[in-house]
Amino acid sequence: MGELLDAGEPVVLWENTDVETTYMWQFLQQINNKYKLHLKTYDDLHAWSVKNIADFWGETWEFTGMQSATPFTKVSSFAVWVGML
Repeated sequence: MGELLDAGEPVVLWENTDVETTYMWQFLQQINNKYKLHLKTYDDLHAWSVKNIADFWGETWEFTGMQSATPFTKVSSFAVWVGML
């Protein structure tokens, strides 16, 4: 097999110049409005999602329009999922 190449610094291939037109921006605004926050970036949203796992996944479920045979009643805690591994 060939040698592994040193990738060095990552290269940005594309960046949206109008983030306010994206679904992520709409989702971020929904989170800000509902939870009275002032998140501004993807990194802000990510940090909030890690600290608020159940709220994040509940909001994701609603925002994306996910459907199931029965609606969810609560989001399982991360500890439950880790215990299943």
